Amino acid sequence: MWIKSGNDANLKALCKDADGNIITNLADTSEIICQIKISKDATATIEKKKTDSEILVNDPSTGYIKILIDASDTEELADTYFIGVQPQWTGNKQEINLEDEFGSEFEQIEIRKDVVVIT
Repeated sequence: MWIKSGNDANLKALCKDADGNIITNLADTSEIICQIKISKDATATIEKKKTDSEILVNDPSTGYIKILIDASDTEELADTYFIGVQPQWTGNKQEINLEDEFGSEFEQIEIRKDVVVIT
């Protein structure tokens, strides 16, 4: 999966548990956090939260989330980053597997600079 640096992007992902089952109770979560990092143990370069209205639940249908990326989040970035999503229910949290709209699992996202730059 990739997005353009300096552009708004809406990342749509299907959320599955470790057994490959679609998570159908995302609306019941107290929080969902998405972090995008240069390495798995690094500080988050980008962090988005459901409670900040940066992650939409069950969009476009049950089991999907939409992560809203602003142009300002990526304007200085160009590399491959790890992406993780963790829903949190009362007393429980779980990092989940993400699938793109074509059914491919992913844990990385590439942020690419534009080829054509108008000056």
